[in-house]
Amino acid sequence: MATAAGVHHLPPETVGNVISFLPQADIKNLRLVDHKLSPLATQWLFRRTRLLARAKDNNNTRRFIQLADSELIGYVRKVICDVSSIVHNGFYYVEEKNLEPLPVFWDALPLLARFRNLQTLHLCFDANLETHDHMGSNEFRKRVMKTVFRILTGTFNKTNTEVLSRATIKIPRPGDLSPPITLSTLIISNLGDCHDPELSIMPEFKAVLSRIKALRLDIAQHKGWAMRYFTDTTAVPNQCQEAFTQLSFTWLSSTIAANLQVLSLHYESYWGWFPNIDIRRIGGGNGMPKLGSLALGRFVFSYQREVDWITSLDLEELFLEGCAILAKHVGHPTTQQDLWTDGHELPATTKIGGEEERTNLWWHEIIWQIRTSMPNLKRVCIVGKPGLCYHYQQFHPSKSLHDSELSPDEELSHEPSLWQQFIGLSKKNIMSCETAFQHFTCAT
Repeated sequence: MATAAGVHHLPPETVGNVISFLPQADIKNLRLVDHKLSPLATQWLFRRTRLLARAKDNNNTRRFIQLADSELIGYVRKVICDVSSIVHNGFYYVEEKNLEPLPVFWDALPLLARFRNLQTLHLCFDANLETHDHMGSNEFRKRVMKTVFRILTGTFNKTNTEVLSRATIKIPRPGDLSPPITLSTLIISNLGDCHDPELSIMPEFKAVLSRIKALRLDIAQHKGWAMRYFTDTTAVPNQCQEAFTQLSFTWLSSTIAANLQVLSLHYESYWGWFPNIDIRRIGGGNGMPKLGSLALGRFVFSYQREVDWITSLDLEELFLEGCAILAKHVGHPTTQQDLWTDGHELPATTKIGGEEERTNLWWHEIIWQIRTSMPNLKRVCIVGKPGLCYHYQQFHPSKSLHDSELSPDEELSHEPSLWQQFIGLSKKNIMSCETAFQHFTCAT
């Protein structure tokens, strides 16, 4: 008790900051210490809550509903609406009975309007965009986002709900209309890589985004397109290209970008060259005057003007995760029938014209420009890991030294065996090249 008494002399802000680093189990126990620590522990214990659309956590939806109908709702600052699958070791685990959302989900979602102190909303969708997966389809994403935007602006009522729940638990009525909720941070994990004009023209969509200060978009790649086309080609569907073309007119229009202080953009595949985007158009070409933190994931620097645009921003934080530089190319990105390509297709699918061109971009020059032309920059983080091919090139010469007596034919037959040895070794010694972008601190 002497230790607890000593803590009472510290400012509540200091104690709260310490509590924020404790595990949930310890915060629960801290509520039982005394009547002075209990309110602070309670504040942090209920600061974040989660609403699941799939049955992957016991009674999680019940807990969300109970919290929405209690006096503890005032402590909630962040809500995670999780409609994703269970992921373990890179594999999705979804039972057939759980393909559809829980019946109670659509009735529990409108209770979001009761969280009047909500500051951060995280919509977490499946990374799988296969159309046969109901929960991963774009129609499901569209319905969830339309409902959420209507709730946040206070225009949602029961007539907006397509199907009422068959829930067996009591749902408190959220009311017909609620006052708008002003978010400061919106996070969307696994946003579909296709343009949705129905969503972007919604007044609720524009109203919510024009008021937020931090936006993070983690865009998922359609796996069907990837498996079908990306193996032997560099083509991407026109739908994907249209999504990136419209990005500066929808999610990052001038009215939205003008208020943003934090922006994170990440795509599951490389983007910038193809799918092509002119980042100078973000904000309607008017820049982002209030932006202090920028994070780009897997962006490909293709032109010097892209570097100039970034360095023209008055940033304090810059994060480049898994980004690359386009060293050379043949031709330029062009729109063709059904597919959008960079000109590196097989002759049967596209006509290659023009000579090989180099971009003359170098990482050391980009870093030097960032260092010399951004005086207010306080934090720079450039994260990138070599792929398996790079590691194999380092592994191959060292192993080949022992086989120097082999003939060229024997070396060729030995290659598959060497690759299998490398794969087995890499599983133990080489970490995955995929970085968990959604855990970047700058965006949360």
